[in-house]
Amino acid sequence: MIDLKVIAADSASALLDYSYRPTEILAIAAIVAEPPYLEPVYCEAYPLFRPVGDRSVLLEEFKLCLKLLDTHRPDELHLDITAGSIDLSTTNVEEALTFLSSKARKALGEVLPSLVEELRRSGVKVSCLLIGKESLPVRLAELTAGVYGVYYASLKALQENAEVRVGLPKASTLKVEGASMWLESLLPGEERVKGCAVSNIDLQGLSLIEHPNPVAAGFRVVAIRPRR
Repeated sequence: MIDLKVIAADSASALLDYSYRPTEILAIAAIVAEPPYLEPVYCEAYPLFRPVGDRSVLLEEFKLCLKLLDTHRPDELHLDITAGSIDLSTTNVEEALTFLSSKARKALGEVLPSLVEELRRSGVKVSCLLIGKESLPVRLAELTAGVYGVYYASLKALQENAEVRVGLPKASTLKVEGASMWLESLLPGEERVKGCAVSNIDLQGLSLIEHPNPVAAGFRVVAIRPRR
């Protein structure tokens, strides 16, 4: 039996306005996943604070995947682009676009050529699947980026001494234990699935309250408030 090692990336958690609508994507993360795929074996993340809908984020996700290649030697790369699980390493841009809806084609038409060029320049000989949320490693990356988004938003709340609302990835919940926090999946069939934890954090000056998003069923919100 051959175990499949996967590197995946995603961006997640959103800064919400006072109408609970997302305005900025907070964080990006790449992870390494191995069996049993319940949590990453390695991750890297950094703050994003990029407007919702900025498609250039997809290129940054891909570059972060490439950064992990040399040290982790995966069998596959998984990207959060839904295009029939086609392999970007063996497909040209025109063919890849035919797998997308007209809406997705319009949104990704400028990004896909950049992905193909970046892959060609890297010289990487590994499958790069446009698999989207069908990939459990992509879900692990989403949960990891999500909790880092909460962490970066917490720093923002402390710095500005103001309440910040964070929209979590769909069907996920925040767990805090001691000086660590992480996101767990609430989806059926994803019991015990969670992202990387953010550790050695100090949340004593903050109050974190989680509740459902009143305008987006299936999504939850973390209200982060400095303690007065």
